[in-house]
Amino acid sequence: MGTTVASAHSIAREAPARASSRRRPVLVAGAVVVLGLLVALAVVLRPGAGPAPLAHKDAAFLDAEHPGVLGFENGDCFEDPEVAAARGEEMLVTVECVGAQNEVVLFVALDDAPAWDEAAVLDAADARCATTVADALGDVERAGYAVYGVPPTARTWADGDRDVMCVLYRPGESFDVEPLADVAAAQG
Repeated sequence: MGTTVASAHSIAREAPARASSRRRPVLVAGAVVVLGLLVALAVVLRPGAGPAPLAHKDAAFLDAEHPGVLGFENGDCFEDPEVAAARGEEMLVTVECVGAQNEVVLFVALDDAPAWDEAAVLDAADARCATTVADALGDVERAGYAVYGVPPTARTWADGDRDVMCVLYRPGESFDVEPLADVAAAQG
């Protein structure tokens, strides 16, 4: 009977080990599925995911009242509003330049415009950005870039805003390098 009791104890000790070894493949498979879902989510939510950048941008594309615009400074990069909106974000925020679609190059003032006239402000914004960016950076088109201005709106103008944000972009593409360094290299 002693042998039987000893055999019963050894069987009892081995049973949990066998049950545990049967659960291990299920846990590993579950972990692989969870990891796969996390990777897929990261790919979908990564900067630059979503709609493709626009080939042409102008004041109709983005204005000074869009959430986040008035907080940008020289050198800040940001995504197209459609790309941010595809992730459910309305507010534009600064992001890494590589993978972004826009970079604030500089600001110019429209101090010589005495009264609000939307058409005149839009024309002045485009002309001032094109000239000022060309003077500062050279021929950006040579490097495959373009520039658009984000002028004041009637409301921001009434509040005293006379600044135009001049933005560098690559038509239809996201940046794959630091844009200002790329433009400088193309001038070389």
